[in-house]
Amino acid sequence: MRKATITSANSPSNSKNISNTVDMDKDTHALFEKEKISINNKILAINRQLPLDIIDMIIPANVLGIINFNDGIIGAVGAFTSVIGANDLISKITP
Repeated sequence: MRKATITSANSPSNSKNISNTVDMDKDTHALFEKEKISINNKILAINRQLPLDIIDMIIPANVLGIINFNDGIIGAVGAFTSVIGANDLISKITP
C-alpha cells in the first residue's frame, strides 16, 4: 500500500504543519493508469485527425476562391484524406 503525504505550511505562526495522508491502494493506482492511457489515446487521436481536417479545408477554400488550385490537386487531396480516414475506420473494426 502506498501512502502520499500532502503537507501545508500556511499557518500564520508557521509553527504548525497540517498533514493529510492519502492511502493509494492498488485499485486507485490502476484507475489512475487507465485514465492516463485513455487521455493519451485521445490526444493521439486528436493529433492524427487535426492535420487531416486542415488538409480537408483546402477543398472548400478552393471552391470559395480563397485559394486557386488545379482540379487535379483538389482531387488528390480528397483522395488522400479519404484513404487515411478509411484506414482509421478499418483499424477500429479489425482487432
